[in-house]
Amino acid sequence: MNRAACSVSPVIYLYRVGILEWLPRLFDEIWMPTVVLEDLLDARFIGYDVPNPFKIPWMQFQDPELTVPSAWMALDLSSGEVAAMSLAFETRDCVVLMDDPLARRAAQDVGLQCWGMIRILLEAKGRGLTNEITPYVDRLASSSLLLSTENRRRILALAGEDHPVEAEQKEAEEAEGTAGVPEVPLPEAVEPAGGPVPPLEAEPPAPPPMDEEAPQNDSADITQSPQEVQSPDG
Repeated sequence: MNRAACSVSPVIYLYRVGILEWLPRLFDEIWMPTVVLEDLLDARFIGYDVPNPFKIPWMQFQDPELTVPSAWMALDLSSGEVAAMSLAFETRDCVVLMDDPLARRAAQDVGLQCWGMIRILLEAKGRGLTNEITPYVDRLASSSLLLSTENRRRILALAGEDHPVEAEQKEAEEAEGTAGVPEVPLPEAVEPAGGPVPPLEAEPPAPPPMDEEAPQNDSADITQSPQEVQSPDG
């Protein structure tokens, strides 16, 4: 009998990526401790995007018999992780599903087998549930699961889906800060209905400044002698 005891994080991630229904195809029985059930209900009440545990028909709710190794009590583990680990510790052939690194090390120290999200994806591909895991890895990276470019490359390499060209392009986009930004094509030049617009001619040079007019003297020339001034009679 292939069983699994789940903590909160794998259930949420699988639900958000849209592959929660893979679990009953990977395991014969999936157990959820009551404390994990309560965590999901509390998260739904607050408004988080998590599944309703009562609407998962294949989920079985089961609690451990308080068999908790003393070393776990000194660690900073959540109650859901401790409950899932305790269920797996009490049951033979039971895998514990969780992603927290500290909890995984504690479980492995007592001989438990742990599956995180990446192991679930790799097992799903190995059993023919999907042809590729690249889309799901990218969805996980966008749903709050921290995943560096190097870790993404290693995961896809394990799945035989490493594409060096795409990986280098993605890394370059992240370095430039353009990852996820759609490319906007430049608008084409549109010729007006009346034909092409002729180029503007150069403006004519400005006329030279006008010379200042000589001042006019309205007064009579006082240097003329009376003889030079002719009378109207001649």
